[in-house]
Amino acid sequence: MDSIFFGSKIKYQLVISFNNSENFLESKKCIKCNKSPTIQRRHSGQFLCLDCFKLSIEKIISKTIAKYNMLNPKDNIIVALSGSKNSIILLYNLKKIQEKVYRTKPIIALSIDEGTNIKLTRELCEKLSIEQVIINSNEIVEDEPFLLQLLKIASIDLGGNILALGYNLTNCTNIYLNQLIFSKDPYQRIYYQDDSIKTITPLMRIPKEEIDIYYKIKNMGISKDLIRKKGDNSTMKIHIENFINDCKTYSPEIEFNLLNGLLELTKIYNN
Repeated sequence: MDSIFFGSKIKYQLVISFNNSENFLESKKCIKCNKSPTIQRRHSGQFLCLDCFKLSIEKIISKTIAKYNMLNPKDNIIVALSGSKNSIILLYNLKKIQEKVYRTKPIIALSIDEGTNIKLTRELCEKLSIEQVIINSNEIVEDEPFLLQLLKIASIDLGGNILALGYNLTNCTNIYLNQLIFSKDPYQRIYYQDDSIKTITPLMRIPKEEIDIYYKIKNMGISKDLIRKKGDNSTMKIHIENFINDCKTYSPEIEFNLLNGLLELTKIYNN
């Protein structure tokens, strides 16, 4: 699978580190293999080399799926593939997990035709031998929640019972706080489940900065110009991001605490 994305090997000119100190890292060892580390995790303080960091990300995704019972062998998985880093990493890892562990029906990628991202997603699906269904952006109704429209397409048109979303930890905590601030249903934009389909978020325990590093390490060979950069840039969203980043300065694990709060609230609601 890795050979799909590796063109030429990456040669790092700079040490990737949240500590930003090469001298500091030189005195440390990777906690997994005892080699010289290139990364220090902000929330845990762990030191890792690039190979062990990559494997740790993939293990987190796999363990998250298992811990929260996100998949079973009878599932028909639809992956929301926008062309963002999150959705690309999600599709790549779900493909491996589906083949090695769950043996579900073949994954289907669901994309919205919004221009340059379609070329990217088509190439990716061809390399991974994944069926892709492309919906014209004109078919998306502005007045209806986007997630609900995806769920209808995934369940009714494609026969899926799982819609996999590429929300990482930072996305989940931002959405959670945004919903709490506006006194809305705090899980409606992240988790959904009825008798026919449910959403899953296998990347939910991975911070955005670690997603970015993993993407670079995997060297997926995708032009930065093609990566989808659509998002909510509202004033409130920016304030929430700044607030969380400020909190992480003093409490690096704040995003994990917020996620745990969201999961507990969802559990109470489901019961």
